[in-house]
Amino acid sequence: MKRSKAAKWRTIVLIALHVFMAAHIVHWAMGNRTVSPIEPSESMQTLELGLVNAGAVFFALALLTTAIFGRFVCGWACHIVALQDACYWMLRKVGLRPKPFRSRLLMLIPLGLALYMFVWPTLAREVLVPAFDAAGWAWPSVLRKPPALPPFESEMIVEDFWATFPAWYIAIPFLFVCGFAVVYFLGAKGFCTYGCPYGGFFAPVEAVAPVRIKVDHDKCEGCGHCTASCTSNVRVHEEIRDYGMVVDPGCMRCLDCVSVCPNDALYVGLGRPPILAPKPKDEAQAASRKAAKAKRNRRYDLTPIEEAAAAVIWLALFVSLRGFLDSTPMLMAVGLASIGTYLLWKTWSLAFRSNVRIHGWTLKNNGKLKASAAAFAVVILGLVTTSAWSGVVRFNRWSGVHQRAEVQTPFEVLMRPEFEAGPTARRNAIQALNALTRADDPDHGGFGWGLNADLLVERAYLEAVLGDFETSANTLERVVETGNPTSDLLIQLGQLHARAGVDQERTREVFERALELHPDLHIVREQLATAALSRGDQDAAETLWAEASDDTEDPTRWLAEARYRLAARDAAGATEAADRAVEIAGAHVGAGTVGQLMSIGQVFVTTGDTSRLGDIETRVLADDAISTHDTATDTIARSLASARLAGVRQAPDLMVERLREVDEDLLDAGTAAQLREAAQLWFALGQVGDGERLLDRAGEVSSDDEWALSSLAGLWGQIAQETRSLPTLEKAITLMRQAVALNPESTVLRHDLAVTLLSAGRVEEAAEQLAVACEQTLDNVVLPERLAQVYAQLGNLSESERWREVAASRR
Repeated sequence: MKRSKAAKWRTIVLIALHVFMAAHIVHWAMGNRTVSPIEPSESMQTLELGLVNAGAVFFALALLTTAIFGRFVCGWACHIVALQDACYWMLRKVGLRPKPFRSRLLMLIPLGLALYMFVWPTLAREVLVPAFDAAGWAWPSVLRKPPALPPFESEMIVEDFWATFPAWYIAIPFLFVCGFAVVYFLGAKGFCTYGCPYGGFFAPVEAVAPVRIKVDHDKCEGCGHCTASCTSNVRVHEEIRDYGMVVDPGCMRCLDCVSVCPNDALYVGLGRPPILAPKPKDEAQAASRKAAKAKRNRRYDLTPIEEAAAAVIWLALFVSLRGFLDSTPMLMAVGLASIGTYLLWKTWSLAFRSNVRIHGWTLKNNGKLKASAAAFAVVILGLVTTSAWSGVVRFNRWSGVHQRAEVQTPFEVLMRPEFEAGPTARRNAIQALNALTRADDPDHGGFGWGLNADLLVERAYLEAVLGDFETSANTLERVVETGNPTSDLLIQLGQLHARAGVDQERTREVFERALELHPDLHIVREQLATAALSRGDQDAAETLWAEASDDTEDPTRWLAEARYRLAARDAAGATEAADRAVEIAGAHVGAGTVGQLMSIGQVFVTTGDTSRLGDIETRVLADDAISTHDTATDTIARSLASARLAGVRQAPDLMVERLREVDEDLLDAGTAAQLREAAQLWFALGQVGDGERLLDRAGEVSSDDEWALSSLAGLWGQIAQETRSLPTLEKAITLMRQAVALNPESTVLRHDLAVTLLSAGRVEEAAEQLAVACEQTLDNVVLPERLAQVYAQLGNLSESERWREVAASRR
C-alpha cells in the first residue's frame, strides 16, 4: 500500500497550526493583550456571560464549514487530533498498533457533553427557570441556578489570556491522558470518538454536508487500502460500495483514503448528503446494505448487556473523577472514565472469556490466567480504589453544599448576640458540616483532600451557625493562606474574631498577613492604615500606602486611599486619589462601578470640591453604566442612581423629579431592594407618605422572605419612632409576625418582634415572644437576661429572678 501524500500535507498544516498557537501565546506574553483564545470551549462564556469572543466566532465558522464541506476542521485544524495522530505514529514506531474499542452507547458521550456544555445553560435560563417561577416552585438546590444573560458585548481582545486554561501541571497530564493513553486503549481517534464535545455537534451537522468523498465504481477494485489507511475507524470500502460515497459521520476528511487508492478511484466531490441518502436501487443493493450493517454490528466489542453496564460504569467514573484533587478538568475526566470503562470491561472478560488480550499483553489464554494478569489486577485495584475514594469525597462535598443551602440565615444575623440556631437549622448545619469535614484533609478531620476556598467559606459559615466562632475564624484564615479572599471576607473574619473575643492584635496580624499575600485587598489596607492613624502611628499608615501599587486599574484602590486621606485630614491627597479613581472607573464603566462613582462623589462633597460631580453624573448615567437584560429595570436603576447623586449634590428638587419619573415603574416592576432604596430617598426628602407607599409594596414583594420582612419592619419602626405614629408601629409588628411565621425557630426574629411590641407598650406579648425564644435555645445568655428585664418591668419579680438564674447557669 502506497504512502499517503495527504498525510504529509496534513502534518505540515497541523505543525503550522501549533506554530500559530505558540505565536499567539508569545504575543500575549510580550504585550499583555492579545486576541482571546481561539478555542470552541470559549463559546460557553458567550452563552452564559454574553461575551462574544474569538472562540465563539471560530466555533460558529467551524460548524458552518462542516455543514458544507464535512469535518475538514477536525482533520486539518484540531490540535487534539494532531496530538492523537502524533501519539498513534509514535506507538506504531515501537511496534504497537492500537485496535479501536467499539461501543454503541459510549459513542453518545460527545453528544451528551455538547448538550451539557452548550445547550443546557440556555435551556435552563430561558425555559426552565421561567417555568419554575411561573409555577411558584423553588429552583432545585442540587442545580446551579443560571444567572440572567447580560447584554452581549465583545471580548475579542483580552489581557488575561490564560484565565480559562489549566495550569501546566494539569495540562501535561491532560495531554498524556487524551493523547497516548486514550489512543493506546481506545484507538487512533479514541478521544474524538468517546470524548470530544465539539464532535458531538460536528457529527450530526456533517450529515447535511454536500461535499463528500465519492467513488468511481469503474476504477474501484475493492482492495481495501482506503479502509486500512483510515485512522478514523471508518469502513471506507464498505461505505463506497453500498452508498457510492462515505456517509459515516466519523469521517474527518483527512483524505488518506483518497491519497492511497492505487487506481485513483476516490475523489472529493458534490453528492447527496447522508440525511438525504438515496434508497437502494434494487433488492440486491438493499440486501448488500443490510448485510453490511449486520457485519458492522458484529464488530462492536460489547454485548447489549455489557453496553448498559459500560454506560453506568462510565458515568460513575466520570462523576467520581471530575474535579479529583480539585485539579481534574472535565475533558480529562472524560478520557479517564473512558479508559477506566475499557479496563473494567477487560476485567469482566477475564471471568467469562477464554482469551483476553490488551494489544500485545496476553492476560488469559485458553482459560488460563497469565502472569501479566496479576499486574493488571494491581492496576484495576488502584483504579477502583482511587475512583471510589474520589467519589465518596465528592459525594460528601456535594451533600455538604446541598445541606448548606437549607440554612439561609444572613451572616450579619449570626453575629448578633441574640442568635442561636433553631433545631432545624442546627440539624441541617450539623449534617452539612459533618459532610464537609469528612471531605476535608486528615489534618482537619477528614479523609479527603483539602477543601478549596469556596468550600472553606461554606464550612466557616456552618461553624458560625453552630456558635463556634473561633473555629469559624480559623477556617477563614485557611482561605487567606490558600485562596483568593475578598476584602468583605476579611471584614467578616474580623467580626468573627470580635464575636469570639479574640484579641484585636491577633486580628491585625491576620489582616497584615492577608495584605502580604494579597496586595489587592485595598479595603483591608484602608482599615489597617486608618487603625494605625487612630493609634497615632502615621508613619506606619503612610508606609502601607507607599507599598500599594500605583499601576493598578482597580478604582477601589484609589477610592480606599481617598477615604484614608479624608481621615488623615489631607483634603488635597483625597482629591488627587479620587480623581484617579474617577479616571479608572470611567475607563472601565459597568454596573459594578456605579456604586464606586457614588462613593467618589461623596469624597468630593466632603472635601468641598463639588465641581467634579457633573462628570461623575455623566459617567453614572451613561447607557453602558447600568445595563441588564431588562429595559424597565434599567430605567428604574438609572433614575435611582440619579436621585442618589442629586442627594450627594444636595439638590432635593432634582431628587424629587427623578423619583417621580419612575414612581409607577417602581410599583409595577421594582425589586424589593429598589423599593426600599426609593423609600429611603423619599424619607430623606421628608416625603413620608411616598416612602410609606413604596414600603407597603416592598412588603408585598418580600412576602416569602423573612429577613427582608424583618428589615422592612425595622424601617417601619424607625418611621414610627420619628413620627410617633401608632398605626405605623402596627405595620412593623405585622411584618415581624409574618417573618416569625415564616421561620418560627429563629430566636433573632422573635427577639425583634418582642422589641417592636415593647415599643408599642405591649409588654406581656413581648415577654411571651422572648419566653418562646429562650425555650428554643440551649446556650444563649442574652435572651434570658433580657426576658428577666421584661418581667421586672411587669413587676413579676419571681419570673425575673428565675430567668436571671437561667442566664447565670448558661453563662
